Amino acid sequence: MSTRPKAPPKSADQWIASQTESPGTAGADIAATKRLTIDLEADLHVRFKSACAQHQLKMVEEVRGFIETRVRELEAGKP
Repeated sequence: MSTRPKAPPKSADQWIASQTESPGTAGADIAATKRLTIDLEADLHVRFKSACAQHQLKMVEEVRGFIETRVRELEAGKP
C-alpha cells in the first residue's frame, strides 16, 4: 500500500502566523501579535487557574494586565 507524501512541517513562526491570520483580514488595520510562552511551577499554575476561575476571569487577560502594568512602571523608571 502506498502512502501520500505529507506536506513539510511548518516552522513554529509560520504556524503561529497562520493561527493569527484569518480570511479577509489581509491589509486590515489589525495589531500584530506575538506569542509568549512561560514555564510555571505546577502548583503555581493550578493556584492561578483556580483563582481566575473563582472570579470568572480569563488567565490570558490577567497575564496581559500584569504585563501592561509592569511595562508602564518600567517606562516610568520604577525598578
